[in-house]
Amino acid sequence: MRAAGADLPELFFDVYVVDPSNKPLGAVPVSRLLQSQAGAALSEIMEPVTEIPVEMDQEEVAYIFDQVHLISAPVVEPGGRLVGQITVDDIVGVIQDESEEDMLALAGVSDVGRGASIFAVTRSRFWWLLINLGTPPS
Repeated sequence: MRAAGADLPELFFDVYVVDPSNKPLGAVPVSRLLQSQAGAALSEIMEPVTEIPVEMDQEEVAYIFDQVHLISAPVVEPGGRLVGQITVDDIVGVIQDESEEDMLALAGVSDVGRGASIFAVTRSRFWWLLINLGTPPS
């Protein structure tokens, strides 16, 4: 790991064990790797992994992280080859974006207006404006 220092991710929780074709076989948490005996075989200390297909929707990935209580997971291409990892830090950003989007949808607000013409903004908010103009002040 020290020899590949520059090629390692900035933040990682697990070391993925792969076969010769780069398909994940399991993972070893860094803490377990550091606590194990120097001669311990990775196959003895590795755990099964939950693979995330590269084309999976980010909301589904967040759901899997929540259900399985993951901290990180390998990302695999359609052939099963490891292409990267996703960490809980990435998922927190996804959850924040999705919750903001849901709150805006509940309030009936959309992103129309950023760079749109006054006509487009008025058209998108017509019913809201009509109700507000027709409602007497209290």
